[in-house]
Amino acid sequence: MRHRHIGILVGIVGLVAGMATMFVGTVLATPGKDFGLEILGSATLDPFRLHQPGFTIRSKDATDVVMGELTIEVGGHTGWHTHPGPTFVTVAEGRVEVTILTKNGCTKEAFGPGDGFAEAGNEVHIARNVGTERVVAFVTFLAVPAPDGEILDPTPADPGC
Repeated sequence: MRHRHIGILVGIVGLVAGMATMFVGTVLATPGKDFGLEILGSATLDPFRLHQPGFTIRSKDATDVVMGELTIEVGGHTGWHTHPGPTFVTVAEGRVEVTILTKNGCTKEAFGPGDGFAEAGNEVHIARNVGTERVVAFVTFLAVPAPDGEILDPTPADPGC
């Protein structure tokens, strides 16, 4: 009887390992190259609404706000990915090119030190280091599902941009 349980356990472990391999293959559909994201801090915010002339932002549900430092080595990239909510980026060093998949094709724009840009949630995009030095950028991720939601979904396939 004990051997039967071991056989079933080995079968279950094999099945789970096989499924994990399939899942990892799917999740890493467009893996990045030579980049890193260090989380500097996060906080969970209750629902809020901020309004002032020219700017409005609100959240109907509790949400996490996450701040991080993105680095991309020369020739590296983030891989195609999305974020669950708006993302604000400030470039501190290097030159980064951001390609965004839109309904009309792809758009590309490059940013250097002192430049900033915003990305919409669930927008398929990639960031590439197109300069001669490492990219360092500070990123604020909004509308991250609380608590401890994922800030990056790397499953989009390469659209060929």
